[in-house]
Amino acid sequence: MVLIYGNVSTANWASASNESQDSCISKFYYQTACFLAFMNSIEQCLLFNYISTENLIVVDSKKSKGLIVAIKVFTWSDGYTTVNDVLNDSETSALSGTCCQGQSREDCLIISRIGEPKAINDVECDSTQYGFVCGYQLA
Repeated sequence: MVLIYGNVSTANWASASNESQDSCISKFYYQTACFLAFMNSIEQCLLFNYISTENLIVVDSKKSKGLIVAIKVFTWSDGYTTVNDVLNDSETSALSGTCCQGQSREDCLIISRIGEPKAINDVECDSTQYGFVCGYQLA
């Protein structure tokens, strides 16, 4: 998660909840569908989910205005793995199939425990316009 001093210029405060910054950040962090939170200095909190259909414009703000934006980001905890490593080269993931009448491999991610037949496949790539989808909270 990244916290920045910023403003969601398209925010509608009418749907904001009244709660402390710590409570807003905690709720944001643990709600897996949330990708962005916006807080102001009078303890109002707005959470935005992946399924939201509104356009969001985030702009820089000064600390003195008390506007904070929290954004979820994903980084590998080992300090050196990149997404391309995981999708293409790692032994802990696999390309799950083919698309385009079998002419090219999917670039989708499968997650499984070594030696177990069950796996989590993010999506079938030939059924979506996106190359790969991330967003699972792994335990």
